[in-house]
Amino acid sequence: DRALDLCERLPWIECPLADWVRNAIWDAGFAVDGRTGSAIVGKADGTSFYMWTTTNLGDPLDPAYVPLMKVDNVTVFSGGTQAVWQARGIRVWVEAGPTDEALPSREQIEALVRASLTTPL
Repeated sequence: DRALDLCERLPWIECPLADWVRNAIWDAGFAVDGRTGSAIVGKADGTSFYMWTTTNLGDPLDPAYVPLMKVDNVTVFSGGTQAVWQARGIRVWVEAGPTDEALPSREQIEALVRASLTTPL
């Protein structure tokens, strides 16, 4: 709750969730390759991606987001170049990165989801 409260008052990149995203990328076995003002840039076996969080669990997802896969009872939804799932009371987002037009592979997304469920917040 404290981390979420801080993130409501700080720019996202300065809030504890940005550090958590960075750690989750590392815990998934991938590299952190930079940041933007609102996301961490990761790299998985040469595929770049953006990863960030939002706290708006009450807001429905756009109907364009359809179930992509289940990982340990967590449903991952995809809207094409973005994937989203819920973990630890937040939404976790992954989007095709600055050098790629497609999402990371299913196996890479699975690793990111599992890391988001086990990385300490």
